[in-house]
Amino acid sequence: MTEPSSRLAAVPHRWVVHDGAFVVLATPAGIGTVGASGDLNDRLAAWRPEARLMHPLDADASGAVLVAGEKDQRRALQAALEAGVARRWLAGVTRFDEAALRRLRQHGRVEVVARSAGRALIAIETQARSQPVRRWLADAGIDVAEHRRLMLHVERVTVAETRVTCPRPPEMQRWLEGRPAALTEDLSTRFEAAMDRRWPIARDLDTDMLRWVHGAGDDLPG
Repeated sequence: MTEPSSRLAAVPHRWVVHDGAFVVLATPAGIGTVGASGDLNDRLAAWRPEARLMHPLDADASGAVLVAGEKDQRRALQAALEAGVARRWLAGVTRFDEAALRRLRQHGRVEVVARSAGRALIAIETQARSQPVRRWLADAGIDVAEHRRLMLHVERVTVAETRVTCPRPPEMQRWLEGRPAALTEDLSTRFEAAMDRRWPIARDLDTDMLRWVHGAGDDLPG
């Protein structure tokens, strides 16, 4: 389904990382899945009227979400979710110990995948039907870091024999390395993120750019 060229895509092409028997979207941080006008359900309805989001994702997190692209896919996906769909989460943290990791392991497979300058990325892979990973981390005594966004990302989802990966966002790698982004290389990404967060406004391409962005709130100059 093609949207009129005068309107901004409800679901940008760069989000669609898998489109087959089911759809996987790589959603950026700041995109709500429930409760807000312009949330992901509204976008899906504008993109493909038959599409349905199959599970929620914390609006402060990013990464893979499962979508039934067509009505006849919903039952199969729902059965897969009930049986256990594996998702691999990445969390950027600065403080944890082995006792905290042991507490976290009651929910799935846990490993430290990278360390740098007192920072670490922890991977949690779980097949739990409900996956409140942010709460699991808090209950284990592990705080998720924030740097312009929450360092929490769904890196991979596996349905039956199909594994789909959403690479970690560049800002997560920069945070891990303690490396600030150069404004010249990051400016377009920040504008894209601002437009993604404010799709109800930005989808009308006649809207002035000044309404799309909020300066310091979007980490933009001036």
